[in-house]
Amino acid sequence: MNFVRPFFRNNPLTRPATVILSDGTEFEINGIFERDKAVNDFGGTRAQNFNPLFICAAEDIPGADNNARIVVHYGYLLDENGKKILTEASEPIIAENEFTYYVIAVNPDADGFVELELSEHQK
Repeated sequence: MNFVRPFFRNNPLTRPATVILSDGTEFEINGIFERDKAVNDFGGTRAQNFNPLFICAAEDIPGADNNARIVVHYGYLLDENGKKILTEASEPIIAENEFTYYVIAVNPDADGFVELELSEHQK
């Protein structure tokens, strides 16, 4: 499971985020953020999910539960090679600032990844 944390730290497709647990503990992490509808294939079962997802290393967020919040930080728009996309004036394009979500489900797997199912509204 030593490959999980470096995968998220060295991947240009990841986004930085701050996870705030219900006790106020904060973790700065990187993960894959999916805001659009996703189709997952777990154990041969396909499921559609209409909630945003954040996938990260389980060891980065010990104690995460359904009362946690996550602030997904956006930075520069990147191409498929992880390089900043520039305007005609050679300025990097900023995608968005940040979004706050509430964790409504924590789904760890046996390989050290965890999928956080998110909602814009606290339950």
